Amino acid sequence: ANNLEQLNELYNHLIQFLMLNTYVNQAKQITENIDSVIKNVNKSKPNSIESQQLISNMMQSFENFRRYKVSEHIEYLIFEYFMGILLRDIQVTALDKLKIQDGNIGDEKALGGVLEMIMGAGKTSVLLPLLSVLDISGDWLNVIVLPEALIASMSEQLSFQLGTAFSRGIYVLAVDRQRYLSANDLNLFYDDLVKARKDSRTIVTTNSTIQSLFLSFIDRLSRYQDNKNLKDEIIGFMNIFSIVSIL
Repeated sequence: ANNLEQLNELYNHLIQFLMLNTYVNQAKQITENIDSVIKNVNKSKPNSIESQQLISNMMQSFENFRRYKVSEHIEYLIFEYFMGILLRDIQVTALDKLKIQDGNIGDEKALGGVLEMIMGAGKTSVLLPLLSVLDISGDWLNVIVLPEALIASMSEQLSFQLGTAFSRGIYVLAVDRQRYLSANDLNLFYDDLVKARKDSRTIVTTNSTIQSLFLSFIDRLSRYQDNKNLKDEIIGFMNIFSIVSIL
């Protein structure tokens, strides 16, 4: 009982430390925004576009505060601490639509839902990292599908965010339509996906890779009647599709 009480006390102290630290970071951000406004006003016109933008950023930092219950979303607090931010209202609202409780999506219907947010609202920088760490059971695999143009930069950013805040990694899945995938290739892909699920890693891929996998699978099915040797490749594709669950 004493050990449990000590653990609870340590946990509460840790929460208090994280909360205090995020507020300190917020205060620093406000101070920096004020300094930026003063410096800009002194060297340019107060009504310039740059000055107005800096003033807007400063006012937004004044209005920012914690928008969720820490007791319900410890993962949000951890992310805020390591990223040096406070989640914005629009971000918390979007996450709330998934009915997230204890680090898991509570509404299964929300898994197939579409969340629309304006540019710069934090879809890739905030929502994707948090959604990628919700499953702590290892029962399903996180897959993030990004545009080709973002795969390099976002893979690096997600790797940093997930590794820093949650000690989790990513696995970039890339398949070229011109490459013929043998049964051995498909088995290796499947083994990588199984290991990624076991290690709680997030799969980062592109729409073209998903299309390539499905088109290659359809190609094998269409030729199977004339070539029964394709059976192992078809099974390989089916194994891959069975383990993948797309965010």
